[in-house]
Amino acid sequence: MELARLVLESGCRGLCMVGTSKNAGKTTVFNYLCRQLSPVKTLGLMSTGRDGEPLDLVTGEEKPAVEAPAGSLLATAERVLTASEVYAEILQVLPLETLFGSITVGRVREAGRIELVGPDTAAGVRQVVGALFRHGADLVLVDGSIDRRASAAPAITGNVVLVTGAALAAGLPAIVEQTALWLEFFSLGPVRDRRLARAASRAVHERAVTLLDQDGQAHPLRLRTALDSAAAIHQAVGDHTAAVVLGGALTDQLMQAFLAYPKLVKRLTLIVHDATRVFASRRVYQRWVRAGGRVEVVAPIRVIALAVNPTGPGGLAHDPELFLDSLARVAGPLPVFDVVMGLWRKGGETCPKPGA
Repeated sequence: MELARLVLESGCRGLCMVGTSKNAGKTTVFNYLCRQLSPVKTLGLMSTGRDGEPLDLVTGEEKPAVEAPAGSLLATAERVLTASEVYAEILQVLPLETLFGSITVGRVREAGRIELVGPDTAAGVRQVVGALFRHGADLVLVDGSIDRRASAAPAITGNVVLVTGAALAAGLPAIVEQTALWLEFFSLGPVRDRRLARAASRAVHERAVTLLDQDGQAHPLRLRTALDSAAAIHQAVGDHTAAVVLGGALTDQLMQAFLAYPKLVKRLTLIVHDATRVFASRRVYQRWVRAGGRVEVVAPIRVIALAVNPTGPGGLAHDPELFLDSLARVAGPLPVFDVVMGLWRKGGETCPKPGA
């Protein structure tokens, strides 16, 4: 099994690489997919924020460059494209400004390394993805930004390769535990009640906090976000409230406010736009689930695969097969890949040993 083949068989038209931490290894996975898929697909390449810079802006260590293959389409800031080693035909300059100039769409005539700079808003991401498709991309690959879960791209593409690595935590048990939580968040399902689903879809786009009655009747609160408003939200919940819709993030604070009232937790559903808006700790989230609480999303995200990187900054390294096996145990049926070592696992299956 190969990750590239899995992506092709999934039928997806947009795919976002999401890292569980900085230096997780997502650019390595991005480049692997570029190499493997460019012979059979016209790729559109973009980023949310800034990716592909030669030195890590936090650690100062050298980073893998984004490698744009010939024939692909890309979107990046105008000055970055001009200064890169990529020779590209300019197709469109979008009305999206960055610190490095307007976002420019080009067709790569000569392959090379490049830094990708992209929009950091949902509207901007949609605009760039749409432009890449209009100019002929079959599949758009998105390299996530430094604030990976907050990026709009996973929800817009609807498909994710989650990338986790040694940089996530100090030891393997902690890496496994935190990665399992990410997978749990990304597996959150859509709002099940149709009446609530329609009302929630409208409410999340208002970017505010809204209470929904059992019949779907919406009651917006005069709160822009749930941050520092847990007490006010709890006080506003009535006997007929069936769901709390959050236009922004779901954090520990709100769940803890409700956890003191077990009967209320069992009848309430917390609704967010998508899994990237959930910023709960493992401890509080598990308490919420054990108490019978539910979290549902307006826009589900499909995780196609988990990619792993047993190395990290400063020479940190785990045994590749042990690292892969440990993460495969919490991934369940989801296929897990180490694209550098050419290893994979899926539900107990393993790749053949090299030379076997």
